[in-house]
Amino acid sequence: NFALRMERLESAPTIRLIETREQKESRAPLARPLRVSEMAVLFNNVRDSKAFLYLLLLANTCARENALFDLKHIQFDSESNLLNLNPRGRTQTKKHRPTIPVTSALRPWLTRIEDSDQFVLHNDGACVKTMRHIWRNLAKDTGLNGIGSYSFRHGIAREMRSRGVALDQIKHFLGHKPSGSDITTSIYAPFDPKYCVDAVRALEEIMVEIQRTTNRFALNDP
Repeated sequence: NFALRMERLESAPTIRLIETREQKESRAPLARPLRVSEMAVLFNNVRDSKAFLYLLLLANTCARENALFDLKHIQFDSESNLLNLNPRGRTQTKKHRPTIPVTSALRPWLTRIEDSDQFVLHNDGACVKTMRHIWRNLAKDTGLNGIGSYSFRHGIAREMRSRGVALDQIKHFLGHKPSGSDITTSIYAPFDPKYCVDAVRALEEIMVEIQRTTNRFALNDP
């Protein structure tokens, strides 16, 4: 289907999925969810500033990894304090990329970038393609196994839920695609002062807890 959309194929057969809804719901997560104490251990063991920023983005956006690789400074609206995870020109897919409020821990790292066309994560200006080596290093240095980018995504979502964040706010941060009339509502929702306020509160509480046990970096001081 991807090849068809990219016009690499002229046609493709319909392939019916044999996995049932119950099987989908019972699938194990792509990576083991992290506890807040484990997130702090990871922050304490990153080897360079790029790896640190990568973890900071994962913890404060709940975004899928590819969205962070595509992320440019121009997607950050400093005045409204919003981050549009869907770059200009990209059509939204079922892997929905939302517009989210920026936490106080992440904001200083975004405002320091001056070039609006610069990738937030980059290799000498070029787009980052993978961070697998970082996860290998972290597993080696910390002894935490079965972890990856989805570990933050699922771990933060669980923490939000345990801290009383409404399910619709959690779903929005996770990029679960809205349907029906919610699609139109989601276009204007980011400019509501109360937009995802409980989710942001939970994220900032988590970052404060991580900072208490993180001695290598000041989370809000680039």
